[in-house]
Amino acid sequence: MVIAQERVESAGVSDVLDDLFEGACLVGGDLTLLRWNSALEVLTGYHSAEVVGRRCPDSLLLGIDRAQAALHGLTGQLADALSDGCNREFEAYLRHKDGHCLPARVRVAVVPAALGGTRAAVLILGRVARRDLRPHPEQTEVQDTSPDLLTGLPDRWLVEKHLRASLSEMYRHGWSFGIVLLGVRGLCELARRHGQAAADRALRAVATTLANVTAPGDIAGRWGHDSFLSVCRDTTSREIEALAVDLRSLVAAVTWPPPRRGARLRAVAGATMAVPGHTCESLLRRVAESIADDARPGA
Repeated sequence: MVIAQERVESAGVSDVLDDLFEGACLVGGDLTLLRWNSALEVLTGYHSAEVVGRRCPDSLLLGIDRAQAALHGLTGQLADALSDGCNREFEAYLRHKDGHCLPARVRVAVVPAALGGTRAAVLILGRVARRDLRPHPEQTEVQDTSPDLLTGLPDRWLVEKHLRASLSEMYRHGWSFGIVLLGVRGLCELARRHGQAAADRALRAVATTLANVTAPGDIAGRWGHDSFLSVCRDTTSREIEALAVDLRSLVAAVTWPPPRRGARLRAVAGATMAVPGHTCESLLRRVAESIADDARPGA
């Protein structure tokens, strides 16, 4: 492995990675991490000394099977690229060392074997927003800041203010929006096994994940002790239903404490679109009903 690394580095490939503003790493033919640049240290929380020389973990890049509402590792895509020599580009969720997840675009560029006698791949990872949202020119902006002290997200008062403003815009301008209600389960068990500090840290990881998948112009905040509400403007029923599925999966990926120490989190989530005739209260009842429907056995 050292010889392979020296040969690849002699081609000047790995030195270039340190000059990139985007997160990048060099992966050997056996999926061993050969180089990990400083931008990727910031993006993932892992210092290069913690990962270089080790196999790229399956838990680093995650994909979501929405049909099964389940996560799966994407290391296989890297292995396929190294095997067939074809470049790839795909979207994934990157799991941070602290446990939260963030959406990322991954570009895989295969380094030909002719450069050093061994095939390798450069991975370039960049953060992406959930949607490319362009606000309406007259869109009401909610300027108040009222963060929840534990999670750092907007608190219930601000989220409800944003929700009422979105309802007003729907009636005045016909602008569509929907809401997603996310409930986190397993916090009490986590606190019982590992202490309240561990449960609080896990909840912050969920909140950070939610913030990372919230589009510009939308808002997501803490709604209750173990629940969050997202208000998604200029969206469709399909988009917010997909967001609810993603959030259910991503909460299960939050790893604090690590899974081997037990007490995994899980989530329930519901989504609904606002339509004429809805009030703030009736819309909240509808999304709560959608969670009840989702939680039924066999649903």
